[in-house]
Amino acid sequence: MKSATCLLVASILASSVLAAEAPATDDILQLTGRVRVLFEQRCNECHGEHLLKPEGKFGYVLDLQSLAENPDYIEPGDPANSELFRLLKHAEMPPDDQTKFAKLNPSEIDTVRRWILAGAPSKLPAVLPRPPVTSNFASVLNADAIAARERARQKLITIEARQRPTGEILAEIRERSGITIEYEKPAREPLATIKLKDGTVFDALQYLALRGNFALTFSSGNPRLGPNPPPDLPHEIGPLRYEALAVPGKAVRPPPSPPAHVVTPRPPAPVKP
Repeated sequence: MKSATCLLVASILASSVLAAEAPATDDILQLTGRVRVLFEQRCNECHGEHLLKPEGKFGYVLDLQSLAENPDYIEPGDPANSELFRLLKHAEMPPDDQTKFAKLNPSEIDTVRRWILAGAPSKLPAVLPRPPVTSNFASVLNADAIAARERARQKLITIEARQRPTGEILAEIRERSGITIEYEKPAREPLATIKLKDGTVFDALQYLALRGNFALTFSSGNPRLGPNPPPDLPHEIGPLRYEALAVPGKAVRPPPSPPAHVVTPRPPAPVKP
């Protein structure tokens, strides 16, 4: 009888500890939102769905539902047996050679732990929480880098490639202009989608055209451009369409505006005598 009483007391104490750690229902949405922001800040650069070849073939870190359903990374309700939590806790992620992003601090690691403990929910609040303001210089730089990537992501321009440039050319383009080229595979021919840094749009397109023999197409019907082209494109390109096939050794220039249509009156017909 005594041992049964001890077991009952121990069970009650364990339940009380878990209940104290589990977030209240009203706080779960905010907790999930903080985790989502944290993953976007520290993990999405290498494991985002925008990458054709994400690190470790894991490219859905912001898809919290898919992440929680993968037992290789998360055991909902059990942080200690979740590989993702182990990697963060032991500072294995972000990796040491990734100098852009700082390791998670103890408070951030605990946020992930409590999220997994709550069952790794995926429902987000209507408004995501803002990243915490900190005087840590690395964190400030990270916030600036995230904002720059967001701006660049809004400036995707589709370029129709007549031929696929070599890996050497792609590496040179990335080094010289700071842009990354990603390829999609449509039915007819490859497309190069470039992510452009601020202030390099037209120069980068000229360089791409000269090195890769591209046809440049800007169109308001392009879903990546939206109803209007990026504001830093030269105004002479115009809002509708510009195409030019590069000629080696010659710079790509916007085509001249078509001349105004002039109606020349016909001379009067000669009067027959």
